[in-house]
Amino acid sequence: MRLRRHLAQLVVYSDDFRDRDGVRLVLWVERAPQDEERWMRICAGVRIVLVRPAGRRGPRLRLK
Repeated sequence: MRLRRHLAQLVVYSDDFRDRDGVRLVLWVERAPQDEERWMRICAGVRIVLVRPAGRRGPRLRLK
């Protein structure tokens, strides 16, 4: 349930920052959600990157 709450907050932020270039919304989780593939699709659908710490299965965040 917490994942849903945080994702909802990021969706609100995406509207707040819609006119700014270079803003990337990232949802960082400590461990994979139960249905990881589904959550990856949901996040990608609203242009949010779902990531978790390196060394675990899944995408890793790379900031420039």
